[in-house]
Amino acid sequence: MERKLLSPEQIIVPGEYELGNDRILEIYFRLFDKGYAAAVPPVIVARKDLIISEEQRKERLEEEIRIAAVEGLLNEIVFLPYALGHRTAMCATNILRELYGKFNEKTKGAEYYLIDGNHRTAAAELTHNPISAL
Repeated sequence: MERKLLSPEQIIVPGEYELGNDRILEIYFRLFDKGYAAAVPPVIVARKDLIISEEQRKERLEEEIRIAAVEGLLNEIVFLPYALGHRTAMCATNILRELYGKFNEKTKGAEYYLIDGNHRTAAAELTHNPISAL
């Protein structure tokens, strides 16, 4: 493993970015804010290309869209309120492709996925410190 100093733009947080314990965030924030960043354990990251390549991500999305369209699931999308019942699966497919494109655009400079360290990365960013990562 190699220790690196990263910026927030270099890290993608998969899934939900949840900070379950405000007290832990406060502790890390104080450490970073008082200049003790070296005492904070590094976060764990994985190189993006080791997890899944860009082409594999695109293929996986396309396959998921095809499966959902075939099963008629795209008409039931709850998180897209503007995909009304009378819209077709093709419309929902286009919306998903557009959202995926926006995600790719926003994360194009990211090189790593965060595996562990939500509180530490948030505290580092809030105090304008680089993120120490393994």
